[in-house]
Amino acid sequence: TALALPRGRGDVFLGSLSDLHQFERRAFRLAERWVTSRRLDGLWVNARAVEEYYVSRIGRRPRIYRLYNGAAAPPEAADREALRGDLGIAPEEIAIVTTGRLAEIKRQADAIEAVARLRREGLAARLFLIGDGPMRGALEAAAGRLGDPRAVTFLGAREDATSLLPAFDIFTLPSG
Repeated sequence: TALALPRGRGDVFLGSLSDLHQFERRAFRLAERWVTSRRLDGLWVNARAVEEYYVSRIGRRPRIYRLYNGAAAPPEAADREALRGDLGIAPEEIAIVTTGRLAEIKRQADAIEAVARLRREGLAARLFLIGDGPMRGALEAAAGRLGDPRAVTFLGAREDATSLLPAFDIFTLPSG
């Protein structure tokens, strides 16, 4: 992921390097490191540990911008029971939610497996996924193998995701 911003003397290249560690082949990793280390004007990261990891990977310290993950709580929590009713969550159910792009690195498949384990232990757990992406089909197939269509609910990309959070008992972020 990168963002180029025009400035008087040329472009500024800001990179997140979010995919650098995903390259399986050494040639791709070396090419990314070479290009990025020579052209990167700034780096945005979501944690100090991530910052240190990438600085060690590119061999120098560009200007760092930290943008921490998280979701702000809504100013006024909506009526929880009404939200749960709108989403079809029964009072006895444990509603678990995750938000994000449906992609392998976000590890929503692990959340589906965790809910499957909870259900095998007799807990009325349900998983809600807010977001969309290239893994949706595979995740829907994995959810279908659980045998209960209510076990996992795909809510898609939602502009109102933050306002839905009070309906859930647990927020999980299994991202790797």
